[in-house]
Amino acid sequence: MNEIKRVEQLPDENRENKLYVGNLDLRVTEYHIIKIFKPFGKLLREEFLWHTHGPKRGEPRGYCFIEYSTKDEALKAKSQLNGKWVFGRPLVIRFVDENVVNIRNDSKPIVNWKKPSENNNIDLKISAIKSKLNSIETKGLKEEASSLSVGGIYNVRRRNASFSSHKQRYQPYPK
Repeated sequence: MNEIKRVEQLPDENRENKLYVGNLDLRVTEYHIIKIFKPFGKLLREEFLWHTHGPKRGEPRGYCFIEYSTKDEALKAKSQLNGKWVFGRPLVIRFVDENVVNIRNDSKPIVNWKKPSENNNIDLKISAIKSKLNSIETKGLKEEASSLSVGGIYNVRRRNASFSSHKQRYQPYPK
């Protein structure tokens, strides 16, 4: 009885002409995007994405998609606008199907990790712990010396005595 009607899918959009535009400032609108990308060729589609749920509802997501009529126009826009500053942020532009690879201009790795030898790593940890203990001891000695000079030994003993009587007074069961 219940027949499910199949809707024919639209033909796949030409993904080689479609650009991802990211790192957009929240002040950037669809008007700005069209104004920036129109000089490089005929725009077929512009998809500006908004938050639809939650506390950020109605705010832009910070990225959009631009589709040109030809791949050459998309390539020209990408080469001209990638890294250009718009509202204090550099645009990140890539083709939709393009793999993301972090490459820096100076061709140095972002983080140069070297695997330390096991013994060297343990020695570093031990020396770090020793230096931390030394700093704690010197800090504690300085605080103790300052309390002795201000209040004398009598105040330190009195403070400790009142603390111990406090413990004895509030024990739940007497011994």
